[in-house]
Amino acid sequence: KEKMMIFDYTFHRNLSHLHVGCDAPRAYFIPYKSDENAKKGNRAASYYFRSLCGRWDFRYYRRCEEIGDFCSDSFDNVYSDSIDVPRSWQTVLGAGYDIPQYTNHIYPIPIDPPHVPEDNPCGLYHRSLVLDENDLDGHDVKIVFEGVDSCFYLFVNNEFAAYSQVSHMTSEIDITKYVRPGENDLKVVVVKWSDGTYLEDQDKLRFSGIFREVYLLFREKTRIEDVHISNTLSDDFLSGKINAEIFANANADVNYRLVDPHGTELEAGSVCCDRHGSLELKVGSPMLWNDETPNLYELYLSCGNEHIRLEIGMRRVEIKGRVVLVNGKKVKAKGMNRHDSHPLLGAATPYEHMLRDLYIMKAHNINMVRTS
Repeated sequence: KEKMMIFDYTFHRNLSHLHVGCDAPRAYFIPYKSDENAKKGNRAASYYFRSLCGRWDFRYYRRCEEIGDFCSDSFDNVYSDSIDVPRSWQTVLGAGYDIPQYTNHIYPIPIDPPHVPEDNPCGLYHRSLVLDENDLDGHDVKIVFEGVDSCFYLFVNNEFAAYSQVSHMTSEIDITKYVRPGENDLKVVVVKWSDGTYLEDQDKLRFSGIFREVYLLFREKTRIEDVHISNTLSDDFLSGKINAEIFANANADVNYRLVDPHGTELEAGSVCCDRHGSLELKVGSPMLWNDETPNLYELYLSCGNEHIRLEIGMRRVEIKGRVVLVNGKKVKAKGMNRHDSHPLLGAATPYEHMLRDLYIMKAHNINMVRTS
């Protein structure tokens, strides 16, 4: 069939399309092969996880219409450069990839919602991906983008697979039907401005590109799709409950284990999910969470070969009048704003850099963060 050129796709300036071909949003978790591996929490070591971070081929365009039909055989497949993923393209010095922009209350584009300027910069990212039979046998293949500013179009083996504009949150896409054993081709077109830009006018430096990690998840055919955790505490804080709503993609038995902050198993069992199942776990004398003693309970869930681990803080935060109460005790809120920001990478922020920010905040008695 005839391929469309990128400017035939108008999702980024169409209020009717926030996501096309994307999975429904879900709680963050990574599946592992065992509870022991899930406890370690090193997602890079998970059997089901494969990072796509690193150097990608890259071409920068001052407007989308300059790209042409990049899915055709006649497209000039000589990419002018390569770029690290994740990274904001404005931070590549001397390459002419736009410039960082700082603005507070003034919009970065002329105010004509939902329209965006015709001179709308974009970047074409490309890389190959090799999959073998074991990757595809019995698995659905998901690709996850943890942050792309402002929006992106995904093409797999030159087929349009998805569109998403939720720049500072996760987009998950099922690409099972597009991939094959052997070499696969990924192309991502990132557009600087979309109609969503009108809702993302934050007080910060503006950057563009794939600025958070990209990875594959190989999910079992029968699996947990989503989990919603909540907890309640008695008025005297001497007892509590952990409630879990579990959503599976098919009828499945889900095993569970609840472990307290000392590592003691409190309860274990199994629940049948007719696509949806519920748990209510009673906790006596709960070890409460606060910013000085961040006690966390662990809920392990397994479905088939997949094991996931969720951390739960038993706490109650209230505002009464002008007083903030955490677990019934008065707390003076000492907060600050924080945007992901790195002096060399833009909005791409390495884990160690995030930790350093938190240590600096803690050293200055900051106990609350507005993540904007």
